[in-house]
Amino acid sequence: MFLNFYKKGLKDIWFNYKSLRKEVFNKYHIDNKIIVPGKKNAIAKVKIINNRNNKQLIKILNNTINNYKNEYRATNDFKKFFNNKYEISLKRSDFVKLLRTGKDIAKIPMFGLIFIIFEELTVLICYLFPSITPSTCILPQLSSRYYQSSKMAQNKLGKVVIKHQDQIQKDIIKYASRTPYTITEEELYPLIDLFKLRSPLIPLRFYSTETLRDNLQLKFQEILVDNFLILRDGGIWNLNKLELLDACINRGLINYDKLIKASRESNKSLYDSIDQNILRLRLFKFINDLNLVETTNVGYLSLNGCSMDMIDNIDPNKSLTFIRQTLVNNL
Repeated sequence: MFLNFYKKGLKDIWFNYKSLRKEVFNKYHIDNKIIVPGKKNAIAKVKIINNRNNKQLIKILNNTINNYKNEYRATNDFKKFFNNKYEISLKRSDFVKLLRTGKDIAKIPMFGLIFIIFEELTVLICYLFPSITPSTCILPQLSSRYYQSSKMAQNKLGKVVIKHQDQIQKDIIKYASRTPYTITEEELYPLIDLFKLRSPLIPLRFYSTETLRDNLQLKFQEILVDNFLILRDGGIWNLNKLELLDACINRGLINYDKLIKASRESNKSLYDSIDQNILRLRLFKFINDLNLVETTNVGYLSLNGCSMDMIDNIDPNKSLTFIRQTLVNNL
């Protein structure tokens, strides 16, 4: 049973790649640093989208969106802002598939070798080292194991928030506006693990701090781009259950403590254990908060990445619920 599941998962990666190659790769070009469909008279006809340069794609999309914001903030014509599909005609579904497939392809060599050598024992290897598994090959029974590192990262971030709660309550906007290059290392490392921004096979100590901060910066830009595409392509309420879960995981909006516990008690997968209404409200608040104050940055991810239950159980007057409400009031 497991072998067939893994075979299908690997085939799905190949099918996703073929779909992207046909519908997305080499279809878009840079025209004066703006991504547009292929144009014969493009100023700089450079092929931009393929499975090897997602970082460049994210940076260009983020810069383009920032230009939109600067242009339309003065006129408050945000209807035109979100309907401007000429400069960014890339669909969100293609953007998400592009990023996910790129990560899956990077995991194929290691996972494929393990699959060939160990066959039926591959499931045991995936249990011991869950992060080596491509997204299409994660067994529902092991989904809670896959996100165990994210749960631990949330708990660490919660302790950091408690430690700095006086500073946060004094000037929470300043705290939320810190960049990847100004947050402390005690926040940096849990955020890296929460968003899985490093190889699971390379210990954290072998990464330079500069590399980790660059990875977190790129992740934040990816989130900003995705926020824009969600609003442009129909809004939060048009996301299906799987898209909603993926969007919340991508932003650290999942309470892993609570969700993993519920999954184990009910013997259901994380997907079947989620409350869609709660997640939609969290995602709505997250996107709204980032849009309300221009300076909001990675510091806000640190606040949202905490385990709410852990903090609430320590001191109701200094809980993350209180801190978040303070942030909303200040915003």
